[in-house]
Amino acid sequence: IDPTCDGVEVDLRIVFDDDPEEISWNIHKVEGDTLVATFDAGEHGFAMQSEHTESFCLEQGQYRFTIYDDAGDGLCCGQGHGRDGYYSLMSHGTMLAQGDNFDGPNETALFSLLDPDCNHVSVNVVFDDYSGEVSWDIKRITSSGDVVIKAYDAKDGEIEHTESMWCLGEGKYRFTVYDDAGDGLCC
Repeated sequence: IDPTCDGVEVDLRIVFDDDPEEISWNIHKVEGDTLVATFDAGEHGFAMQSEHTESFCLEQGQYRFTIYDDAGDGLCCGQGHGRDGYYSLMSHGTMLAQGDNFDGPNETALFSLLDPDCNHVSVNVVFDDYSGEVSWDIKRITSSGDVVIKAYDAKDGEIEHTESMWCLGEGKYRFTVYDDAGDGLCC
């Protein structure tokens, strides 16, 4: 553990197959599609079936890890000799992503880094055929009245809407779904 990390420490481990020069990867923060880390094993001369480990200090948020294989077979295929490789991405003992053989030129995994001392909330609403009639909000209940902290108005034709990763402090909250037609999420 890196004591200088004021974010969330993430550890990447890659055990290469017989062709490490084919492997590269990157990590993007989803918000803003910001590249936060990248690596091309072909630029570093790794031996067959060698191992690479790296640690990152990332701020809270949602991330996208993508690993690429120029041959399109993932960390695979010792071709009769050697062994397959694999990768794992972990944070404080929690597996965020892992894999080995994958079809196609790349594999992508989404992961979230959240504050463990926080009350995390996600809302996922699947709409009926009249999504434009639906809205919702989350209010904090206080002695001086309810305070809206998050609200959403659905658009016509919308099928599903998901929002996540709010950090709600201590207190009482009310989640309310509204339907202009008064028939709820039905029909």
